[in-house]
Amino acid sequence: MPKQVLIVDAVLERWERLTGWLQAEGYRVEHATDGNQAIEKIREGGFAVAIVVADLPQDDVALTVWRLRHTGEMFNPGVAIVLIAPEETTVLQDMEMERLKKALQDIEIPSDPEEERR
Repeated sequence: MPKQVLIVDAVLERWERLTGWLQAEGYRVEHATDGNQAIEKIREGGFAVAIVVADLPQDDVALTVWRLRHTGEMFNPGVAIVLIAPEETTVLQDMEMERLKKALQDIEIPSDPEEERR
């Protein structure tokens, strides 16, 4: 089963590019345009990774990351939160994509979070 990734970004061009790349790598991708939407999606569970772009226009990014971590602990155990700078997504060149790919591979994701808690 492919890993599910949540992209939290308000800029259409960036998340479309990230989505295309991640889907080509075999990930399932969902999108949230702000922190509140991201929290709701994390509550639904099933995400391995949440990628937060650090320039959400109407959000306090630090607070959003903190809320995602705490909500993830309760509703989506094991979700990894990855914070990236907007310049890394504006011109997503091959080098940046490779760095993100390596970061995603380095995150240990349990295949069944319920089994991991036993």
